[in-house]
Amino acid sequence: MKVTYDATYAIRGKSGIPRDAKSLISIFSKIQEVDLTILLFLKDYLPRFKWARSNKVIREKYLESILRVNFPLISSWKSIELILKIIESFNLNSKVHLLSLTDIEKNKLVNRLAVPESVVAKGKFNLALQNYVSRVIRPNFIKPFSIKNLDADVFIQQQVDPLTVNPKIAHVVRLHDVIPVTHPQFFNKVSARVFKSNLKLMAKHNPYFVTDTDFSASEIGRVLGGYDKIYVIPPIVSPELLPTYIKKKQILFVGTIEPRKRIDKLIEGFLYAKRHEMISREWQLIIAGGFGWKEEKLYKYLVEGNYGSQVRFIDSPEDTIIENLYNESEIIASLSAVEGFGLTPLEGLYFGCLPIVSKIESHLETLGDRGYYVEYFEAPEVAKVISTAVQKVEGLDREAKVKMTEFVQSTYGENQLIEKWRLVLMQILNHKKIQDQEKRI
Repeated sequence: MKVTYDATYAIRGKSGIPRDAKSLISIFSKIQEVDLTILLFLKDYLPRFKWARSNKVIREKYLESILRVNFPLISSWKSIELILKIIESFNLNSKVHLLSLTDIEKNKLVNRLAVPESVVAKGKFNLALQNYVSRVIRPNFIKPFSIKNLDADVFIQQQVDPLTVNPKIAHVVRLHDVIPVTHPQFFNKVSARVFKSNLKLMAKHNPYFVTDTDFSASEIGRVLGGYDKIYVIPPIVSPELLPTYIKKKQILFVGTIEPRKRIDKLIEGFLYAKRHEMISREWQLIIAGGFGWKEEKLYKYLVEGNYGSQVRFIDSPEDTIIENLYNESEIIASLSAVEGFGLTPLEGLYFGCLPIVSKIESHLETLGDRGYYVEYFEAPEVAKVISTAVQKVEGLDREAKVKMTEFVQSTYGENQLIEKWRLVLMQILNHKKIQDQEKRI
């Protein structure tokens, strides 16, 4: 089975998507039946993009762009050039150009993505050069970009960037949720509108969707009017560090600073619990994450330390720092209004953290009775749940925390997900074969 995987989101994007995108490289490479090719999109920010396809110096700049090494921006004096590029985007034929990799490019990608040796040995990489402005503008009201001359049985992409492939190829979209459609109030209006437009545009081409939970699958089906080509495979939960179960009295939040996460409610509840001596004064709340959107005031308060020493903010920490925070925290908190999956409570559970979470369908599906659930978000109600969880966690022994780790490993570990992906890919190919036969008849 020849699989081409668009791994562009492994090196860009927010939240848990890059982690999932990167982990799938390892998963696909370990499925015995899969012959894997990795595809990455290079976005053209530079002039003379047709000439640059064959120029090694310029192409290295493209690669640096996607790896965020030397990100080229268009300055104000280049506004005329930008207008010309927008005009050019309307004249493109919507074809994505596949490029062969140079040794320099290959080495950079291998190092950045931690590509498994089995893939490196086969040398199965592709770069796709695409005009950036046209990718932003065209799909919203014209048609998806078409990847031509793709040698694959299955093409897999992350999210709903509008792309199409040869109809003979099984097209799989890894779509984590449709929250920008179901809850647009939590997002920038433009990004929510573009997401909805792209989703509908992609659905017209009848791809297979793979999502994280039964809840997300039902939401995708509902939004698309009964669409049924949807499979459920959760993201892998595989931190690199091993749990030590040596803890400090701290509650941890990990995630993007954005309104859906209800970070302000968590802070208010925590400070209420401290003021009313519902928990001891040694307890600290740690907020770890980068700014997302719409929460400028909250972000400013966190950066300036306006909540006092009891609330500590770590801005955009690296994954290794996040894992160390999980390792030393007693409690992981996530009061999201809605989630497609909810990765951080499970990552915390892996490290023996007791989850305090909002009572939403995805948390109930993934955690079951392993979490302490918040139903009401006024400070006194949140404080009560925090107090109850603190009392519980102070009585937990090492054995109980080891069982938390074992649950995550047995349910969301790499070996389990390798088998799930193998079975789903086989089902998709069989379904595609039957569909094609029915069309011929």
